[in-house]
Amino acid sequence: MRLSADDFPEVAVAAMHAVHLEEVDMINAIYEMLEAIEAGAGQDGLAGKLEELLDHTREHFVAEEVLMDQHHFPPAPVHKAAHDAFLHDMEQMVSGWKADQALAPVAQFMRNDLPTWMVEHISTMDFVTARFVAMQPQS
Repeated sequence: MRLSADDFPEVAVAAMHAVHLEEVDMINAIYEMLEAIEAGAGQDGLAGKLEELLDHTREHFVAEEVLMDQHHFPPAPVHKAAHDAFLHDMEQMVSGWKADQALAPVAQFMRNDLPTWMVEHISTMDFVTARFVAMQPQS
């Protein structure tokens, strides 16, 4: 499933929303690569794009976790646990690709697992977190 900004709500912290949009662009670029590979193009570059997305996701999650800590967001441990579980799955997918270059697990993750998780996570945890942060007094 390709993603667009219309697939999830805009969260109340502009920086968080901007990061989500960056990831949508990165994810959709990987979708295009998958389609090209399935059509017979070479696999060059896919590992690099997957690593870029993984690095971006790590940075994204750390930034959210710092924000939650700064604002003493009570459910931060639950939110972080969701990040950790997803990162584990993403790391497994990337390392699997590097090990055996089996396209099916990558396609499954990128077309189904990632978009489903991302839309649900943004619509619930990120939405609530951003609203909480936005309501805090600015120092």
